Formats: sequence, C-alpha cells, structure tokens
Amino acid sequence: MELTDNISKQIKYLLYFLLAVVIYFVFFHRLGSFYMRTWDESIYAVNSFEMIERGNYIVPYINGNIDIINDKPPLFFWHQIISFKLFGYNEFAARFPSAIYGALTVVLLFSFLAKKYNFILGFTSAIVLATSMGFVTFHSSRTGDVDSMLAFGVLAMVINFIKYKESGLIRYYLFFALFLIFAFLTKTLGALIILPIFYLLLFKDNYKVLFNLKFQAINLLVILAIGAFLYFRNNYEDHYFTTHFLAYFGRFKTQYNPDHKQPFDFYFNNLINLRYSMYSVLLIPAAYMVYKEQNTSLRNNIGFALISSIFFLLILSLSSSKCYWYDVPLYPLFAIAIGYFIWKIAYNISANLKSITLFVLLFLTIPSYFAIKRSHNNDIADVNARKCEVIPEYFHNHKNMPYASISVVDGNYNSPTLFYKYHFRQYKKEIIIKQGSELKINEIVIAGNDSIKNYITTHYQTEQLETYKNATIYKIKQ
Repeated sequence: MELTDNISKQIKYLLYFLLAVVIYFVFFHRLGSFYMRTWDESIYAVNSFEMIERGNYIVPYINGNIDIINDKPPLFFWHQIISFKLFGYNEFAARFPSAIYGALTVVLLFSFLAKKYNFILGFTSAIVLATSMGFVTFHSSRTGDVDSMLAFGVLAMVINFIKYKESGLIRYYLFFALFLIFAFLTKTLGALIILPIFYLLLFKDNYKVLFNLKFQAINLLVILAIGAFLYFRNNYEDHYFTTHFLAYFGRFKTQYNPDHKQPFDFYFNNLINLRYSMYSVLLIPAAYMVYKEQNTSLRNNIGFALISSIFFLLILSLSSSKCYWYDVPLYPLFAIAIGYFIWKIAYNISANLKSITLFVLLFLTIPSYFAIKRSHNNDIADVNARKCEVIPEYFHNHKNMPYASISVVDGNYNSPTLFYKYHFRQYKKEIIIKQGSELKINEIVIAGNDSIKNYITTHYQTEQLETYKNATIYKIKQ
C-alpha cells in the first residue's frame, strides 16, 4: 500500500471543513454555558484573578493567601490571565485556554500525520482524538484545567522526538526540549514521568549522542529553565522545592488525598468502561496491525507512540494517588494507533480513494455525533455533585439577581463561590462568604446544604425569598 495519496482538492477541502466543524462543536460550542465546577477549574480561575490583583505572576493565591494545595507552575495561569483580559472574567474565558489547547492538539496530530504519511490517516486520527470522551469532557478540554495543555506539550514532544530520531537534525531535539519545558511549566511531574522511555529508545540506537556538545547544551537549557522556576518559586514560598516538588515523587508511595486512593487497574477500567469505551476494543488489533506494518517508519513511529502511552499508563497505575483525569495525555497517542487501524481497514476494503473516504466518514459518524451531543448538553453525570454545587449554579443562571449583596453559607468547597464573588463585581453586586453564626438582621443569605438551612431557620427568624432547586434564599429578620 502506497503511503502517498492523490487525494483531490475537493475531497481535501471537504475533510478540512468537516474537521473544523467537529473541532468547533466539540471544543468551543456552549463552552461558557455551565457553571464553574468545584475543585480544580474554579481554583485555577481564582488563582489567575488574584495573580492579576496582586501583580504576582509566579505564585498562585486563593482568598488572599498562598494556595498551599495548588503547586502548579504558572504557565496555564498566564494563559488564563490573557483570556480574562480578552473576554472578561467569566466561565468562557476561564475555559478558553483548555479548549484552545485541546483543539491545537487535534490540529497538531492531523498536520503531522497528513504531511508525513497520508492525508486520510491524519484526518482519521484527528477525528478519533476529537471524539475521545476522556480527552473532551470535564476536567480536560472543556473545563478550565491544565491537562489538555499538558497533552499538547507531550504530543509535541513525541512528534519532535520522532523527527529528531529519524533525521538526526539537532533543531528537532531543541524543539523537543522547548516543549518539555512547556509541559513542565504546565504540570511539572506530568511532563517528566514519560522521559525515561524517550532516552532509553534514543540511547539504544545511538549512544554516541551523549558526546554531542549541542545535544548536551540543550539538556543544560532544560535543567536551567526548570531550575530557574524552582528557584524563583522557592523565593516566594519557603521550602517549595521540598514540600511540593519533591513531594510529588512521594505520591507514588503515599496518598496525597485519601479520596485519590484507587486500585492498580483504576485507569485500565476507566479506559475500557467509560473514557475510551468506544475505541478501547480496537487498541489490541491496532497494535497487532502496527506490528505487521511493512513500512518501517510507520511501524516504528506508531509503535513508539504506543510504547510511550503504555509506559505513561503504567507509571500512573503504580502511583498510589490516582485521579481519573491524569490520563488525558494518553489520548493523542492512542489516537495515532486507532486512526491508523481505521485507515488501514479502509484501504484493505477498497483501493478506490472515494470509497476509502466514504468508509472513514461513515465509521466516524457515530462517535462524532455522540461527542458533539455531549458538548452541546454539557452533561454532568454525578447527581450528587449537582446538588452540592447548586449555589454556583444559581449564580451562573442569575446574572441579573435582584440582590445588591448576598451572603453565602455553604459547607462545601468555596472556590466556585470565590469565582462568582469576583465575577459579580462587574455587575456592582457583592457576594460575601460567611459562617452561619455571623449573620445579621436584614442580611440576604443563600444556603444549599440541608444542615445549614436547618441551622439558619433554627437560630434566626427568617423570611424565605426564593428557592432554586435545593438552595434557599432567606432574609434574616431577627
């Protein structure tokens, strides 16, 4: 089978158009239409806002204090800050950097495969990635989280490593190093854990590169860049290097958070049953087909992507601290193999280019439909999460609420409320976070937790002004 194709301009333009449509609807459509979620995305949005307020663009703050829990480097926050400057402080702007990097990862994957091997192979792999649930859902490319940005950096590392290994041109190793720095400044350890497989494969074939001065100069650049960040961050936050950065490695033995304790097969089960359920069944036959591939470059490079993804998955599984979204960088690597499998099956069925294109489009119609549907609906599967997040949901849906000042008494995590506190400043409205014992006469207060509502009605005389789902708004009478 010839890798080069004589695909017509008309078919190319059609596939460009279809890819653009999928990218828009999957990553950007109704991106700001749902409330800020608890945990990471609301924390990061608050961190970025307080960076702007304090003029400190190195250390994240939350509610006026150094965020000792969030120890991420600042690169993602800088992107959010730019987004806030462009679009205002709102849900869309908080998520725009994640969506952009999700889309850019798809484009990067398509561009690499289409130029190096085959246009339809590039298109197929790109659609597979854009329709992978684990890559485009909450805590990845449709919320204000860092993981799609990390996935972009990891994929760029893989691509430039492949180019360097095949050509020997040092500029590609420089690009690899720059994207390694990019990925590190996005999520520190997430960029480093995959490095052993890169260097093992490189030195296996060419150990003499160790004596190349340019190669070592680039490695020194990486060390200096990482060291500079650690130095400046440590200046702002004493013992950051030991209590945060080195502590990352400790998470392989002990849980950072008891809720993150999961069994070894946690990620495997998630991939098969939920996050990659539509494509996971194809991974083994895809790997076998790659093994049998006659084109050496194609076999070696897709094999390298698969080996890298397996290594990454194994390291995640060995860690004692597991969160389901840590697997986001895997999906671009998986997409190469799955896209190859679909493309190869199409070519085995027919040698006619139009028939191949039609087969690929028909095969990918169903996953594209469900991916677009998920993004349009913005489904949040966890009903309990919906209940505990009813207050930020209320603020999201009531930008014109009639209260100039409203107090929030909530036993849950306060970062979404902080986001809306800062967000409502532009509407000249004040949100105050309080304890139930601090309420005063004539104060307007919202509560969603049943025990807090019971406390308020037991300790105060109240007038019920409004209800929203399980949240109630009171006026304190006495």
